[in-house]
Amino acid sequence: MATARTSDHGVTPPERGWFRAVFTAEGRGRLTGARLVMSQFVLVFVAFLFYLGVRGVTKGQQAIALDHAHRVLHFEDDLQLNWERGAQAFILGRSSLRSFFNAVYVWTYWPMVLGTLILLWRWDRRRFAIFRDGLILSGLIGLVIFALYPVAPPRMLDGFQDTVDAASRQHFIAHPQGLINRFAALPSFHAGWVALAGLLLMMATRNWAVRIVAGAGALFMPIAVVVTANHYIVDVVAGVGLSLLAAFVAAGYLHPARLALPEAADDLSAEEEDTESRRAQDPVP
Repeated sequence: MATARTSDHGVTPPERGWFRAVFTAEGRGRLTGARLVMSQFVLVFVAFLFYLGVRGVTKGQQAIALDHAHRVLHFEDDLQLNWERGAQAFILGRSSLRSFFNAVYVWTYWPMVLGTLILLWRWDRRRFAIFRDGLILSGLIGLVIFALYPVAPPRMLDGFQDTVDAASRQHFIAHPQGLINRFAALPSFHAGWVALAGLLLMMATRNWAVRIVAGAGALFMPIAVVVTANHYIVDVVAGVGLSLLAAFVAAGYLHPARLALPEAADDLSAEEEDTESRRAQDPVP
């Protein structure tokens, strides 16, 4: 029988399961130090195993993925969203723009995602949890979509050019053959996760340098994935929308603002104790 226990902050929650301990603010109060850090690595490892599983399912579905890619283009034609060829043609004739967006696509994704996790862990644990769980929730939905509806990227179709492939080193970083799912164009998590990272970083700090970098990444990555022929317009819309929706669910249901994290509670208690101490020392007028 589960028994309740009183925490240091006056909360008396019953014993929670592993999910509550890792994914909720009140539960994370029971995980400290190495256990708290290790839980984050376990989540990443489990998510990576799911990704490899889906990659194995879709590995031999090139014909289906190409057919779905043409269907996506036809869908965009109906909505007048078929801007990919025109956007890529614009940068192909401008070497500086081509190099810039190649660099954004290759070098911005992981630094933005991992950097945001690290900075939010240090600055704002609630927003860290929202970002982490937004990645997990949207990623799980994305894996289902990848498995059920694999879509080849534009770079695999006639009429598009893989601008990243021109530099072998960049191609290795962006498309490591042993790890990537070649038919996971829809939705675009390059666009979605970087946009979510930029939004949460800008909300978590008043440092204008960080805000400018975060905002630039969120702005340029959706453009980069299209002009480098790695994603369609629909992929970008789906990726950004799904990522923001997952973060909204995480913020509203897993990490509501009324549940203060242990770090915030500690800071508040220390501030209150300091205030009471100063009042006791000051002479009464």
